[in-house]
Amino acid sequence: MYATYNLLCNILKENNLSNHIGSIQVEITDGGFGFRIWTNDWIIIFHEYGTGIVGSNSPHPNPTISWVYDKNGHGEKGWKYRKKDGTYGWTRGLPSKHIFYDVEQEIKKYAKDFYQTAINLAITDEQYQSFKNSLRG
Repeated sequence: MYATYNLLCNILKENNLSNHIGSIQVEITDGGFGFRIWTNDWIIIFHEYGTGIVGSNSPHPNPTISWVYDKNGHGEKGWKYRKKDGTYGWTRGLPSKHIFYDVEQEIKKYAKDFYQTAINLAITDEQYQSFKNSLRG
């Protein structure tokens, strides 16, 4: 769990989102055998799924929520937005960076390798053959 959280934090830092790390929530589940990591921070969510016409050109690989990329119909012309310093910027949106999705894919890859190794270490060839023979009845 901590390795996953650290990986996620590093990716957020790489994407200049380190000031949003505090919004990441972690919960232990399944009696201590599982965990869940999430955020309700819209800035991170916008970066995850993408926005505007730019986001629609590079959509999220697995949108688990209903997500509309160009909800206000700005298209190629984009829109102005107010920055924290009070000035205005212009954007056509954000590409989907699928930060959480990529971390999830990494976890699945490592989990599969881990469990395959654990099974191979836990069962000897003799035990495996005995089990296989018992299935034949």
